[in-house]
Amino acid sequence: LEEERRRQVEAARRELDSIRQRDRQFFIFLKEAEKINFDPEEVEIAMKAVGDENDPISWLINQLPGQLATVAQLAAAHGRLQYGHLGGLGAFAPQEARKYYMKNR
Repeated sequence: LEEERRRQVEAARRELDSIRQRDRQFFIFLKEAEKINFDPEEVEIAMKAVGDENDPISWLINQLPGQLATVAQLAAAHGRLQYGHLGGLGAFAPQEARKYYMKNR
């Protein structure tokens, strides 16, 4: 019984260490990302997108712009299909695409 308890305590300690490590990593990436005008939500999305072994800052710089362009293109295409024109969507600004992308992740 005591051995089982020791194993449970050790497992909980390892899990807590893992959480602390992820939190430290997040704040390091967050500081880097803020320097180049990315939001905490974007850092979180990037970390989920690349997993533990890759650099989320590179993903933000190299992949996010393409993702946002796709959102803008899909919004414009939806307007054309739905309304036969842009349907009042007009030019879908990158900031709008960014807002909707963040909201739907």
